[in-house]
Amino acid sequence: MPRKRNQKRRKRKAKVPKGQRKPREKWIHLKATANAEGRVEFRFSDEGTLICPEAELGSVVSYRTYSRESGKPKVIARSPGLSFDLRKNIELSYDAIAGIDTNDFNFDGRHLSICSSFCSKPILKNRPDSIWVDIAPAFILEGVRENFNPEVIGWHLFLTHVLPLLGLSESQRLALVVDSELSNHIPMNQRRMPYFRNHDLPTCVDILYASSDTGDYLPNQLIKQCDKASRLLFSQICDGEIALPPILVGGTTEFAGYAYVNFLMTPYQIAKSSVGFLGRGV
Repeated sequence: MPRKRNQKRRKRKAKVPKGQRKPREKWIHLKATANAEGRVEFRFSDEGTLICPEAELGSVVSYRTYSRESGKPKVIARSPGLSFDLRKNIELSYDAIAGIDTNDFNFDGRHLSICSSFCSKPILKNRPDSIWVDIAPAFILEGVRENFNPEVIGWHLFLTHVLPLLGLSESQRLALVVDSELSNHIPMNQRRMPYFRNHDLPTCVDILYASSDTGDYLPNQLIKQCDKASRLLFSQICDGEIALPPILVGGTTEFAGYAYVNFLMTPYQIAKSSVGFLGRGV
């Protein structure tokens, strides 16, 4: 007897017409433990902020996603916070925002990773209509160990050398937007996992996620600008405007060395060193 074929067929989702943006979905994820009555309470304030007394501290995150062709969700942006509104989460919890992105390049047989970043000045709450960010010093890494993520080295150099220059007071907090290690953000922000070697995030810093594939929201616009800056910096190296030393030093077992590029001293190929983000629809 011929074997019956499996009659189950995956239901195909209707394709979005070319050039049309896929619908975005809003999510809030959290981890909670039932109270003494065996219940978990969810309600929203008049301002649209989630209230869940049983939520684990640091576990609440707000997402923006869309569905891939496979049906799996693609995360566009994610931030800690109790609101579906990403911009509101950032303004309520942080006093300044920064983004950092690292790209890999080959130059004359040398493997380079360029880390570029932009930073706002505090305080975000005083700028309801727009946020301006300035380009920060960049780092050129060389010889990153195979299969090691150069992004986290960039984070470490930023937090070590740039964070002290931002002028944050002891009570102020920074939202650091990155596009890597998404699955580890919650334990890193809870200081249960080091972000690099044995280094925990500073108490004044949380990492947020944004994809550079879209410019939908404030964090995405910021990370796209960082990506662009890395590529422009590499073009300056190729054109000879920035001269690399024969050997970069100062590294660890994860990379050979790095160079520090201060844009106050180096010509930069962006018309303005500041870029404004309106951040509407966030």
